[in-house]
Amino acid sequence: MTADELLRYMGFQGNYRGYKQLLFAVECVAEDEDSILNVYKCVYEVVGLRTNASVKSVEKNIRTIIKASWEKEHTRRQFEIISGYPCEEKPSTSEFLDIAADYLRKHKD
Repeated sequence: MTADELLRYMGFQGNYRGYKQLLFAVECVAEDEDSILNVYKCVYEVVGLRTNASVKSVEKNIRTIIKASWEKEHTRRQFEIISGYPCEEKPSTSEFLDIAADYLRKHKD
């Protein structure tokens, strides 16, 4: 499974500015699991360089798409499936990236 397939499976839509940034961030964390330990420098900066955006913009865009998608019941259910536990609250951005990347590593083609 690719990061794009996972995000689409969860109900994320590409019409958000942050979709590509979220996609790149999940791929980045999946490639280097230690990058989640310093998400600003190791993930947001890399994604910002790749998408020609500031670190703050990357963080805001990713946070916005997670928040908007979390409001859909489908996305919450799918997140619970990939995380393996029920979630009462929206995960933080770094929690989401960590769980999505971990799922990708476990389900690599």
